[in-house]
Amino acid sequence: MPPQTKRLLPPRHLPPPGPCTCAKSAIILKNSLFDAESEEVEQRRHKEFQQHKARTESVLSTRLYAPSNSPLQYPIQGFKVRPMTSTFIPGLALHARQRSNYTVGVIPQIQLIYRETWDSVCRLYVFLEVSKGVLKTVIPAGGAQVHGNGESRLMMESSSLETLNELLADVTYTSTVYHIHTGDLASFQFEDHEGVFPITIKQPQPPVLYDMGTDINSQVTITTKTFLRYPELNRLLKSIRQFYKDIEVIIADDSFVTENITGGDHTKHFIMPPAQGWFAGRNLAVSQVTTKYFLWVDDDFQFTKWTNIEEMVRVMEANPELDVVSQIICRHGNCI
Repeated sequence: MPPQTKRLLPPRHLPPPGPCTCAKSAIILKNSLFDAESEEVEQRRHKEFQQHKARTESVLSTRLYAPSNSPLQYPIQGFKVRPMTSTFIPGLALHARQRSNYTVGVIPQIQLIYRETWDSVCRLYVFLEVSKGVLKTVIPAGGAQVHGNGESRLMMESSSLETLNELLADVTYTSTVYHIHTGDLASFQFEDHEGVFPITIKQPQPPVLYDMGTDINSQVTITTKTFLRYPELNRLLKSIRQFYKDIEVIIADDSFVTENITGGDHTKHFIMPPAQGWFAGRNLAVSQVTTKYFLWVDDDFQFTKWTNIEEMVRVMEANPELDVVSQIICRHGNCI
C-alpha cells in the first residue's frame, strides 16, 4: 500500500498561497520589460534558483522511507517542519498481516519507557516524556480508537488495516516551543517493532537570487583595500582597465593622506578614517558589492593576458556548492 500524502491549509497567521496582490500605485517590474528581455530574465532566474537549491540542498534533504521488511513505514530522513506549525508526517503506514486488532503508537520522544500488556485484543501501551511537540489525527469513525489526540503521545487502534492507515495518513506534528533550528525524534511502534525517525524543526530561509546578466561586468565586482600605496594601486587599476574596461572596482582606502586615483568611470573609491586596518576595509568594500561574485585582489596585484575572470565564473557556476575559487598568482617567476 503506497503512503498517502496530504496537504494542510496554511495557519491563520500566514497569508493564503498564491500570488500576492499589489497596490494600484505599485509598478510591476515584469511589465516594464520587453517581452524578449523578460523571457531572458526569467530564464536566468530559473537557472539561479536551481543553483541555489544545489548549494543549499544535499542528499540529507531527500525524504527516504523505511521499507516494509518491518511492518512500519515512516520517513527516515528529510522530514522538515516550521516551528509551531502543524505539518502532516508523510509516508506513515503499517504493512501487517490480517489480524483481529491493530494498535500502534506514534510518539515524539526524549526519554522512552514502555511496557507491553497483551490481552484478547493485543493492545500496546506506551509511556514516555516529551517537551518539543504534539501529535494529532482525525477523529476516527466507528471501529477505531485514538488516545492522546493533541498530546505528545498518540495511540491508535482499529480492527481494519485500511482504517488504521487512513488515520496514520492524517497524523500531524506541531512543535510547542519556538526555535528557528532544532529537532525532535519520533518513535513509531507496533507490537515488537519500533522505528525512530528525526524531525527537523527549522524556519525556512528565502533564497537569495542574483540576476547574472549577460556579461562579466554584471557578474563580478573587483574589490581591494589600500593603505599608502597609490603607485601600486594605480598600476593595478591600469592593468584591470586594459583587460576589463567596464567592470566595477571598489576600493577601500584608509590612508592618512588620500590621493586621486585614475580608475575610470566604473571605479568607486571609499575614503575611510585613517588606519582602520585590513579587516575593516575588506568589510566596507564587500558591503558595497551588488553582483553575485566579487574578486578580491591586493592593491599591488597586476592583471595580465592570462587573467581569466570568466573562467573562474564558469567554474563557480558549474559547481554551485563551491564558495571560493582562485587562480595562480605569480611574482618574479614564483607562482602559488
